[in-house]
Amino acid sequence: MLFRSIDIVKAKRAGIKILVGGSFGKETVLAEPIAEFLSEEQALKATKNCLQLIKEKNTGLRAIINELGIDEFKRKVKA
Repeated sequence: MLFRSIDIVKAKRAGIKILVGGSFGKETVLAEPIAEFLSEEQALKATKNCLQLIKEKNTGLRAIINELGIDEFKRKVKA
């Protein structure tokens, strides 16, 4: 299982920014921001939700995002 596809970045404005789904290789894809200006608690919850989706679908985040679409993925992660 690959966990390198979740990045958490301290934003300039108060809060945390989460990027997901980047990949390397032939089809390099930049990670996409899914949330910004989150509290530590919100960021932890979103990260746990990402990991839960990986576990449920048994695949990487790029594949999950391609399957669900970025908007549905964001909705599930922020739930």
